[in-house]
Amino acid sequence: MIWFISELIGRKSRRVDYLFYAYYVVQTLVLLLDHSHLTWSDKPSLKQFELLGIAVTYNEVQPTLVINIESVVGLLACFYIFRSLIVFYQAGRREESGPIIVGMVCLTVGVINDTLVSTGIYRFFYTSNTPTCVSCWPWPIR
Repeated sequence: MIWFISELIGRKSRRVDYLFYAYYVVQTLVLLLDHSHLTWSDKPSLKQFELLGIAVTYNEVQPTLVINIESVVGLLACFYIFRSLIVFYQAGRREESGPIIVGMVCLTVGVINDTLVSTGIYRFFYTSNTPTCVSCWPWPIR
């Protein structure tokens, strides 16, 4: 997504982009190679909540340090993309950026929700991995 937005807006300097890319490459390697308690957890985390009067329960594991860092970096990436799109929009490129901004708002709200759910701050279901998020992208890009 960062690459796409940088291409769309014609970003000249990609230093921040490269920092995000480097982080995700290193994180992927750590997750593949390190099987310690820093990357993988076997501690259960039972999630329970009610949605429209229906009790929902699902099992997952507690997030680890690496996953918590990934959540923070993911939020930073969303805000970086969102800021880039706002600047692009303000530069008069409303037709190209408007629909993507709406989609990014939905995605960012989903990522914030998922971070709050995974850390146990409140109880709900994950939204950025579901069709809820996809439904926020109804417009074709011209």
